[in-house]
Amino acid sequence: MLLPDSLHDILKQRTWWLQLEPQWQLAFQETVLGHKNAPTDDELQNIGSLTVLRLVGPSAPFPNMTFELTNLSGLSHLTNLEMLFVTHHAIHSLKELEKLDKLTKLFINDNQLSSLKGIEAMINMEQIYCQNNQISSLKPVQNLIKLTELYAHSNELTTLEGLTEEHSDLLKTFLCFPNDKLHQREVIRVENTFGIKCKG
Repeated sequence: MLLPDSLHDILKQRTWWLQLEPQWQLAFQETVLGHKNAPTDDELQNIGSLTVLRLVGPSAPFPNMTFELTNLSGLSHLTNLEMLFVTHHAIHSLKELEKLDKLTKLFINDNQLSSLKGIEAMINMEQIYCQNNQISSLKPVQNLIKLTELYAHSNELTTLEGLTEEHSDLLKTFLCFPNDKLHQREVIRVENTFGIKCKG
């Protein structure tokens, strides 16, 4: 027997919740639900339709979580998100964000990222804050030509490859200093070739 669409959606959301890692159930309880009980059907629907989500770890000045997340597995189905804050955690990879193509603002600073892989198809992206990580390359931003702000300082960049002439019209705020492994000649190349001002 076929289930009505509404019931099918409810069962799908309930299954999603039950399959979440305990850290992610707790994350949503602390930041969205405001309680430790099992979520109602309406609350699950609310989580699934979120356009803005703020998950800020305990070491931040204004945290809304009591612990650090270790991955982004709980976000892979939240495809309506447009603005995402996951800062001051222990995140190593952005791969689980690949389907979130509506994102326009991404704050993933103060984590343990070595790569931006996972954001390549987010062509609507306007702002990325990825400072205070261990990121070595900006190649994943190559097609994100709507970027207006990119904060990439305090990483391990050795090159600014990924920035192109197509970024030059809109990318007015680009912070890449300090990056101890980034040579001045690479900065000069980007500034002279694309007219993108590298700031600190």
